This record gives sequence, structure tokens and C-alpha cells, in this order.
Amino acid sequence: MTLVVTMTEEALKTGLGVATLPGCMDTISASTARMLAAEAEIVPVVLGSKSQPLDLGTSRRFFSEAQRRAMTVRSGGGCEGPCCNAPLAWCDAAHLRPAGYGPTSVDNGLLLYWRCHLLLDKHGWQVRREDDRWWWTPPPWVDPAGRERPGGRIPPLDLTA
Repeated sequence: MTLVVTMTEEALKTGLGVATLPGCMDTISASTARMLAAEAEIVPVVLGSKSQPLDLGTSRRFFSEAQRRAMTVRSGGGCEGPCCNAPLAWCDAAHLRPAGYGPTSVDNGLLLYWRCHLLLDKHGWQVRREDDRWWWTPPPWVDPAGRERPGGRIPPLDLTA
């Protein structure tokens, strides 16, 4: 069974305001709706000013084993964080855009060691993907120039060249 929760785009982005449960015409706080959407099979519908649906969330929070395997092949077998060589066994599949804001898909997922996961989720680092490489930009208090750092497994030096 799926429960539909509606809220404005601003309420989804900020967590402030209310969300409506159309089936019972009751409301819950927007922050509660965001948490529930990430934890359960609740599909948020973001409405524009004329009540047109702008975004439908996903009902799946965790990555499947097949998705994780695909990310493993892409990553070379380890953390896709900045300057991290953590092995695959230490990594979890993480959302580039958090669950509830983006799909649980290979394109929206990357393998991260817990410290790199915190950089993304709690410490203001930004990440983007270009071809097969992740590029990490630190927040201004870490690097005021905002220099990007490559993510992913650091290949060993070729000392024979």
C-alpha cells in the first residue's frame, strides 16, 4: 500500500510548513513528511502554485544489491570520496541528493566510506560527476578558492615509466 503526501516545493526544501494526507484530509509537519518519505514507502508529491505536480519522490530509500554491484564496477572497488582509498568492504551506497530529494538510482548513488559520507551529508562539500570521475568541492571555510578535488580510488603510481 502506498500513501500519497502533498506539500509545496518550499515546504519540501525547507522542512517548514505542512504536508497534506489527501486520503484522510489531515496534515502533518513538512519535516515529518520528509523524514517519513526517507524511511518508509511514502511518495511525496511536490505541488506548484496551481497545484500541478512538480516532483514525485521515490518509495525506495536503500540501494539494491544490483545497484551496489554496478557502482562497485564504476568505482573500481572502493570509496568514491575525495582522496580516499578505503576498500569496498568499508563503503556504503550513498545518495548524491539525499533520499526523499532524489531517486535511489545508480546515477544518484556513490560508494562512500563513513568519513566521506559525512563530508557530503553534514560538512557542506558538493560533488558532481563528469564522465567516470567524481569531483568534490569543499565549502568556503575549508578552501575559500573552492578548488575541486578528484574523488574515487587513487590509482597506484607507475614507477616503471
